[in-house]
Amino acid sequence: ETAGNPPPAVFWQKEGSQVLMFPNQNHGRFKVTSNGELIISGVQKADEGWYVCSALSVAGSETERAYLKVAVISDRPPPIISQGPTTMTLNIAQDCNAELNRQAELNKELEAENARLTRLLAQQPGAHQEA
Repeated sequence: ETAGNPPPAVFWQKEGSQVLMFPNQNHGRFKVTSNGELIISGVQKADEGWYVCSALSVAGSETERAYLKVAVISDRPPPIISQGPTTMTLNIAQDCNAELNRQAELNKELEAENARLTRLLAQQPGAHQEA
């Protein structure tokens, strides 16, 4: 937060970049609000690093640094779970039929979990779908 009379000019810069991000200017996914907050939309792994906030006025200047750490879910696709037949009829003991029914239930649970993992991966920023 900055204050002063006259109000200081506030801008942000990612270390290693020559781009100065001022309030109320277009910076793509980066936005500096009128009160000097930096907002990054659709954060990506490449956004990780040190950011410097500077405030300048006739009375002097101040700078502060902050490190942005971006944690991402693995870039690998979710595991594909192979399954056998979901229905099978055998004319043997009742215990075997019960085991086959349990296997069918487990296969359905695995299908549901595979679908859930696929949806989660698709919801991640920068995710792409394979045809």
